[in-house]
Amino acid sequence: MSDTDTPDYKFVTYETLDDGMIARIMLDRVETRNAQNRGLLVELNDAFLRAEADDTVRVVIFGGNGPMFSSGHDLGTPQAVEEISSTVTEMYQRLTSQPHLAVHMRSARMFTQEAGSLLSEILGDMQEQLESEEHPDR
Repeated sequence: MSDTDTPDYKFVTYETLDDGMIARIMLDRVETRNAQNRGLLVELNDAFLRAEADDTVRVVIFGGNGPMFSSGHDLGTPQAVEEISSTVTEMYQRLTSQPHLAVHMRSARMFTQEAGSLLSEILGDMQEQLESEEHPDR
């Protein structure tokens, strides 16, 4: 039995079975192997909230339509590129309209660059130590 009052989802399907005790949520971007874009994630969140709010639902089955569950995040389709571009443009506009945010962003970037360098150095030291333990004659 399928819901008749289901929201009009574009990227997921939602149906209930067994007198509403089972909700089945399926990723439905078969043409992209169910790659996760912003729209899919928003609809997926809504579908899970819907199942959670329904006191009749006892079990949620979560899957993907098509040949695979999900190929991961959508980074290459025209829709994904547009979403990324508009987000970057919006962030740039915010930064240029609020200079104090730019200072914080620069500080955060410098911190992560330093943390990355430190992590790389630590991992390199650990690798050298492991190699010297395996081959003490080196």
